[in-house]
Amino acid sequence: MTPRFHGKVVVIDDQLEEGHRITKAAWAAGLPVLFAHFDPEVWSRPDSPFRALTGVRLVFTDIDLLGAGMKGGLSALFGVVQSALEELLDETNGPYTLVAWTAYEEHAEDLHRYLNKRLVVDKRPLRFASLSKDDFTEAPPGELRAKLRQLVDQDSATTVLTSWESDVSSAASEVASELVRASRVGADSNATNLR
Repeated sequence: MTPRFHGKVVVIDDQLEEGHRITKAAWAAGLPVLFAHFDPEVWSRPDSPFRALTGVRLVFTDIDLLGAGMKGGLSALFGVVQSALEELLDETNGPYTLVAWTAYEEHAEDLHRYLNKRLVVDKRPLRFASLSKDDFTEAPPGELRAKLRQLVDQDSATTVLTSWESDVSSAASEVASELVRASRVGADSNATNLR
């Protein structure tokens, strides 16, 4: 049986419409995805829902998370992406693929080099790719979905890892189910003797 990608996917974008476009395509491709709308005020709060996530295996991020364009220069743009990844991923997250989902695809390799120099080893992407937003602005939704599926299918190392993680999770679920079932033998359906 061919392993299937089962990992968590996160989309980071400051533009709701653009973030929703790739999020919907990921859902249509069968990928479990969280859209992390980038709003500096929300992300900086201690109770931000986008802090220290684990098990993330695929991250799509816009290069320009502040919507400022190239005014501040590449280092300023890349610094925001770096900060977002540092907040988003826990040190124990493990390997992931980073995809620059951007109108500035010509700067995607520069972002990759920047992050590889500045992120701590545990938070560096294992693989890097890019997608041009402009290529999918007018394209039918199926084209973006197919491209996402192609990206995931080409990443065999991450796919094998997420397939294994899914198998382990399923096994743990089966064990928990068996424990509850065993505790109910001779007990009522409230599992009162599972203590």
